[in-house]
Amino acid sequence: LERGPARSPAMGGGLSSADAPCCCAEVSDRLETLPEARLLEQVNACQESEASCQVLQWRPLPIPEWPARSSAAAAALGDGRVLLLGGTDGQSFLQEVWRRTELGGWQKLPIPPWSARMDAASVTLPSGEVWLVGGESADREPLREVWCTGDGGSTWKELPKPPWNARARCAVTVLSGSAVLVMGGWGLRGTLLGDVWLTEDNGHSWVQLSKPAWGPRESATAMTCEGGLNGIVLLVGGFNPQGQSLAEVWVSYSRGCSWQSDSHESWPGRGFPVALPTSGSSALILGGVGSGRAIMADVWSLNVTSGLDWEELPELPFPPRACAAAVVLPGVVMLLGGLGKGNRFLQDAWCAEVQRPTSQSLSIRQVQLPATLHLK
Repeated sequence: LERGPARSPAMGGGLSSADAPCCCAEVSDRLETLPEARLLEQVNACQESEASCQVLQWRPLPIPEWPARSSAAAAALGDGRVLLLGGTDGQSFLQEVWRRTELGGWQKLPIPPWSARMDAASVTLPSGEVWLVGGESADREPLREVWCTGDGGSTWKELPKPPWNARARCAVTVLSGSAVLVMGGWGLRGTLLGDVWLTEDNGHSWVQLSKPAWGPRESATAMTCEGGLNGIVLLVGGFNPQGQSLAEVWVSYSRGCSWQSDSHESWPGRGFPVALPTSGSSALILGGVGSGRAIMADVWSLNVTSGLDWEELPELPFPPRACAAAVVLPGVVMLLGGLGKGNRFLQDAWCAEVQRPTSQSLSIRQVQLPATLHLK
């Protein structure tokens, strides 16, 4: 990636399981045609099984109504619908809100009050509210803003101006009790940030936590998995100030107050990855921008309870990508758009069903997934 000021690859950064029978096999056959509400109902019924979860296969969804884009934010709504927010089509920054309906189509909502932006972060709170955090403006400046919608993206309000520095490509995750962590990112004059901020009152006030053990970085991804008393926060990948892609995982068992490094020699370094908790104590990482500005095509799973062991999964059926949006709905993972090889902006949507196999069908290639992935 080009340095100083840093630029997203989406805006000219120069980026040249085995199937197994289980209680919900019928969902797989009907995934593309079922209304989403009905799909979620069937998947939820499957989740009553005590067996481990697995991702069986990825399936393409119908070509979405929104134009090709990358560096958008996405969030799952409490009712199973999905929001796609902002991004870039390679020519301009986007001031758009698209909502996936219960029938699987996409509806463009009224122009939001927030300005066009890319590389913002979004999270869904337990209340169902969606936050849009930071981002890069059309003037190529990082933003110091948090916007909130409580009605599925139809209307928005700006929360009080946060005390942290303006930033894009930051890592954001939700903790128990609706607390939110904001970490790192790309700041003013291309400075990379290495700070951690916490709000526990819906964004009305923020507290800067102790300086973390990890250094300044941008384009990392954060997620919270189940475990311990406060959940387990993971900070994955990113780029350091020298532009090196990081193969680092930092772990906090204390809501971001302290961190320890997870030494691994599994997946290669990358920024702009998709990294998601999938179900309970499991997680998934795929794609991103690696060494030599290469677009990554691999996918890895993690089980937090087994000592942060990573396992590479079978090759993905869709084109390699970075800067994609993703969400997790109960039992289903969705992947939306992104930037492919040759700076190709993608207009596609893929999903993977999370099924619970019978005990005799478990194999080394299967992976547990928590219920939090991006669907398009």
